[in-house]
Amino acid sequence: MKLQDFKNKSRIILALDFPDYKFSMSLLNSIQDFISGVKIGLPFLLGVGINKVKKLISAFSKKLFFIADLKLADVSHVESLVIESLKEMKFSGIIAHAFTGISGSLEESTKRAKELNIQVFLVVAMSHIGAEEILNRNFDHLLKITIKVDADGCIAPATNPTYIKRAREYLGEDYLILSPGIGAQGAPPGMALKNGADFEIIGRMIIKSTDPINVVRDILKKQKDALKIGE
Repeated sequence: MKLQDFKNKSRIILALDFPDYKFSMSLLNSIQDFISGVKIGLPFLLGVGINKVKKLISAFSKKLFFIADLKLADVSHVESLVIESLKEMKFSGIIAHAFTGISGSLEESTKRAKELNIQVFLVVAMSHIGAEEILNRNFDHLLKITIKVDADGCIAPATNPTYIKRAREYLGEDYLILSPGIGAQGAPPGMALKNGADFEIIGRMIIKSTDPINVVRDILKKQKDALKIGE
């Protein structure tokens, strides 16, 4: 299944970065019916190890879409090797940087990803202040790259809805927009969806909660209300 096939289930993608395997298994078991996917970050992958990540994905892959958030930024043959390894681990999506460009990097690696049925989401802007120094200044050009290499979508920050709006206007409805920055980084649930995102990536707001199920339910309610406003 593609990530877009999960939109009717939920607009939440859980961000797993803290390397606690037992906690993560328990958490996913409790909220798997309320979220669409899981974004596994490098700290989690390195902290728990490849074998445990494989077990986690295997346990929940029937209900959840798994994305490897490695923010790939390399030449094509290296990126392709990483993508092949992620396929073996049963990931269905990967996050890479758009700034590496087309020829010699993304043109070839996105092609390899499509051959392996892995969706590619390119970072076109980030939420931290330092991103405005270089990365975010090239936002429009990075959107062009997203289309030229035929990626499946992009990553744009919920903390700056202007980027989401511009991305949606430029990309149209054929590309997915995934937005981090909800909760701990300051954006309220539903903010990104209201401005054109398809999914909101949420981590600490759920993970650090003492009652994650109710937190997720509250997020879903706020997202539903936001989508009504954005219509």
